[in-house]
Parts: sequence; structure tokens; C-alpha cells
Amino acid sequence: MNAALVSLLLTGTVLLATGGARTLSAASWPHRHPRLGIAAWRGLTVSVLLTPFAAAVVAVMALVPVPRWRPVAPGLLPAAPLRPGPVVPPDERQHWLAALARLCLGAGPIDHPLASMPGWSRTAAVVALAVTVSIPVLRLAVVGHGVWRATRSSQRRHRAALNLVAELEPVSAALVLPHPRPAAYVLPGRRSVVVLTSGALGRLDPGELAAVLAHERDHLTHRHDRILFGAGVLQRTFASVGVFALAARELRTLVEMAADDAAVRVSGRRAVATAMVALGGAEPPIGTLGAGGADVPARIARLTRESHPPGAGLAAVAFTTALALAPVLVALTPAVAAWLDRVCPASGLLS
Repeated sequence: MNAALVSLLLTGTVLLATGGARTLSAASWPHRHPRLGIAAWRGLTVSVLLTPFAAAVVAVMALVPVPRWRPVAPGLLPAAPLRPGPVVPPDERQHWLAALARLCLGAGPIDHPLASMPGWSRTAAVVALAVTVSIPVLRLAVVGHGVWRATRSSQRRHRAALNLVAELEPVSAALVLPHPRPAAYVLPGRRSVVVLTSGALGRLDPGELAAVLAHERDHLTHRHDRILFGAGVLQRTFASVGVFALAARELRTLVEMAADDAAVRVSGRRAVATAMVALGGAEPPIGTLGAGGADVPARIARLTRESHPPGAGLAAVAFTTALALAPVLVALTPAVAAWLDRVCPASGLLS
């Protein structure tokens, strides 16, 4: 049964990385409800990342000896509660966890199902699985640390340059950089700040300026830089796995759309769209996020179309919830089920 469970988990990984990614990228609701789309893509990538590790846990548990206990007949144990209190009548149905615990408290251990396998063979198999799992984990840690250091270094240099040439605009609390090209972006970090160029101030009217500031501050409020950092690390670490590259690209667009929605609540659709046109799709510097960033034509088209109702559709909520909960279920359920089936065969979870 463990082999079948491992195969099922690995098959699920392939299906999530291919069919799940294609289904989500082809759907239109993530662009209508970008915050739900962000949650769905993050849940999908975490599920694809965790499912192989859950399969490895189940495989290791099939090799590591764990004492297994004989269940006893229900009538051999007293119908007593698990903690001090009144005695529970034998015919009263108890919580399934209490019943399972009473059923598992039986006689001595029985033989491990792989007891006939030589100890050195089990050890070699466990070591091989541990090495196989450790390699991608170490690579993820190394790549993540490298990207984090490079990003932080770029942000520190950028902040130092701003301190030399930019001036604080007291009304908006933004730094104004003297440059004729219109641009607006946010520099995240410990001392996050919104940056505007003098060209942007000269081109944006008050409504458009308020929209741009609301857009940039929404990036800071919802820590979109962290979302994109995680997606970028996964893309670099597992470059051959297409779902991570697709997720990184979609998330770059979705965080901008989510910030656009925050700006719409301040200044309206028209002001947000004209502000993006005024900024001319200027790409923000490395390590920053800006209103003129990813996929400006699609974002403008989204704002100029007929407005959608604010409530998310039931299908979108269900799909997002499933993908958000999938990592937890994938990571915990197989291992717990395998452990209970081996430690307490009376549970029958995998039989």
C-alpha cells in the first residue's frame, strides 16, 4: 500500500504541475479577482513543491522499523475516559480518536512488515532517499540565499543613491528623484519608500497622482515583494519545471492588478488607466515594484472593460481554497495515515 501511495503522490505532482497549471493560466477569474489568483498560484506552487517530499516521507516510513501493536478485542478494555471524570457507559459511542487509542493499547509489538529485509539494505535505502531529498532542499536554500543577498545589496545601493539626490515631498511623503522621464515605484525593505520622478509629478494630475501613490502603497501593505521573491527563487532553483516559471510570470501581473484595484478604490478606473499611460510602461529598477511594470496593455484593457461585480464567483473561491489547503493536506495526511496504519493496524486507514 505504501508503494501505491507513493505512486499516487508522484502522479499527483505531475498532474498539478501540468494540468493544474494549464487550467489556472487559462482561467479568466484570476484577472477579475487578482488577490484570489495570487492565493491560487501560491497554493499550486507549494503543492507541487511539497508533494514529492510527502512521497519521500511515506517511502522512508516503509523502511524504518517502527513498533507495531496488536489490537485487542474491544471487550477486553474497560470503557473508561481518557481523563478523570465520570465513567462512560460501554454502549455510548465515543469520539473516534478515543476509540482508536483504546483499540491500539493492546499486547506487545508484532514483527515489522520489512523485518526480513537486511538492516544494511534498509539503512542504505533510507540514506539514498535522504540524499535525494536533501539535494533539492539545499539547492533551494543556496539559491534563495543568493537571490536575497543580491536583492538586498541592490536595494541598499539604490537607497544610498536616493539619499544623495532625491528630496522628500511632504504632502505625499514620497521621495522625488530629479529626472525628466516619468516613473513611479516603491523600494521595499526595512526603510521602504515610494519614489516619484520629477517628470511624473509634472505629467500626472492630482487624481492620477493619488492613484499612483495608492498603487505603490498597496505593494507595501500586502508585501508583494515577498511574493515575487519566493516565486523568483522557485523559478531559478527548478528552472526545468515549467509551472514555477509560469507562476512567477502570472504573479508579477497579478500583484500589479491587485494594486490597480486598490488605486481604483481611491481615484477610479479612468484615472488609474490614464496614469499608466502617462508613465509609459516604464520598468521599475531591480528590487522595486512600480505602477508602470508588468503587462501594462492587459492591465489597461482590464480597467477599460465593463466593471465586474466585487464578489468573487463560487468556483473561484472553491478553486482557490482547494489549492490553498492542498499543501497542508499533501504534507500531513499521507505521512500520518502511513504511520497510523503501521503503528496501529486496527485503524485501517491504508487497508
